[in-house]
Amino acid sequence: MLQTSVGKIQEWMSPSEMVDVVADGNMGAQIVCQQLLLVDALMDPRTPSNYGLASLFMLDQLEIYGERLHILHIHVCKCDISYTIAVLMAYKFGKLAGMSADRFSSAIDSGEPWDLRYIVEAVVDRVPSFNPEALNKTLSGE
Repeated sequence: MLQTSVGKIQEWMSPSEMVDVVADGNMGAQIVCQQLLLVDALMDPRTPSNYGLASLFMLDQLEIYGERLHILHIHVCKCDISYTIAVLMAYKFGKLAGMSADRFSSAIDSGEPWDLRYIVEAVVDRVPSFNPEALNKTLSGE
């Protein structure tokens, strides 16, 4: 059974409906959602019960939709989908010290730089198979 969230996504929704909900009409966010689905499916094949939707559920739980997702991806994660995944995973694993959902949300809006290398290292400590460079090569077809 799919993991459900507490936000706008409903467990009966199709993946494309979930993307529409999270993208909230923002084309940039739509593209990020599609990339997240692809990368999420490539990242951890040992957890097929999430059907590659873990990132969308995390965004929904954090109430990050549309333009804010696009800001997270563009400004915080430097247009790098592997960083976007790492930030979501680090939050999920509690690796963003003292970061509540509200503080996470405020941090997106603040424009302050995030230490993405530290975040990636924290995720790799928890999931040794996480390899941003390999994910980016896979996505670019290398």
